[in-house]
Amino acid sequence: MNETIDVENLIKGLAEKILVFDVRTPAEFEKGHIPGAINLPLFSDAERVDVGTTYKQQGRRPAILLGLDLIGPKMRGLVETIEILAGSPKSAKPFVLHCWRGGMRSQSVAWLLRLYGFKLGVLEGGYKSFRNWAAERFSEDLNLIVLGGHTGAGKTLLLEGLKKEGKSVVDLEGLANHRGSAFGSLGLPEQPTQQQFENELALVLNDLRGEEIWIEDEARTVGRCRVPNPIFEIMREATVIFIQKSVEQRLDFLVEIYGESDPDKLSERFENIQKRLGSERLSASLDFLKEGDIREAARIALAYYDKTYTYGLSKRDKDKVFFLALDDDKSKAELVKIVIKFQEGMSDERRH
Repeated sequence: MNETIDVENLIKGLAEKILVFDVRTPAEFEKGHIPGAINLPLFSDAERVDVGTTYKQQGRRPAILLGLDLIGPKMRGLVETIEILAGSPKSAKPFVLHCWRGGMRSQSVAWLLRLYGFKLGVLEGGYKSFRNWAAERFSEDLNLIVLGGHTGAGKTLLLEGLKKEGKSVVDLEGLANHRGSAFGSLGLPEQPTQQQFENELALVLNDLRGEEIWIEDEARTVGRCRVPNPIFEIMREATVIFIQKSVEQRLDFLVEIYGESDPDKLSERFENIQKRLGSERLSASLDFLKEGDIREAARIALAYYDKTYTYGLSKRDKDKVFFLALDDDKSKAELVKIVIKFQEGMSDERRH
């Protein structure tokens, strides 16, 4: 490979674990990047600002000269890093280089690496072309089956089971590192940026093009990550299988998930929804937490979340909502098979 590569061929390369080097600044990379890419910044964040300021105030040529002064001492280290990660020029793994728009930064680094003997591709249009590609994935028709249910119904566990059974699944909460409620970030890694959430989601959707996809019912936002509008609108119009479980079963699940959480952080989350709970219920929740009774505190929260979810469900086409009662006396594998059989029965009814 020693050429410009378009985004469609890059996507195919990602499936084959091709190396991707992103020469944008650390701040640009952190805001969003092609999943799996390695940041190899040509400029630091401050240096890029200096070059941009010089360009605006003095023009193109002084900015280029400043850029050369800044990157000159870094060139050897850059080549050596590539050699460590990709291998020597004669045996290097295929790799692609890109900056924001496929301009001077990536082209200058590509020139140096080719001079050294590497064969590589430069992404046509840079990271911007990947972002445009991702947006197109969100505008495509999707055949969704929405898995609904009140908080604590174990929808995410069912999705995991469905995936093991070979079903196509999009786990929005997994991609967002958030369980969806005010308590959803507890015990999970930091959430991705909005751009990165979209980038990861676009690749998942691309892998599942044309397939029937299971997805959990979500609000517009999962923590701070916003579900792209075209996908959210399709979700709102899709068929819903609403999982019904008793309050006690759902409380069992919530205690298992949040039982080891820091009491102070739990209290903080309850305080964040004070306006929705009301002062009296908040006070009662905090008292239960002080006593170590997470179950009863969760019972109060469920009353609020159930009311909110039921209202949202009422806005859907009632002919597209199918209720399925499940009992936790059965294993997860058995519950998953029940869900699959139920969905298959729905499809058979529609054919007739």
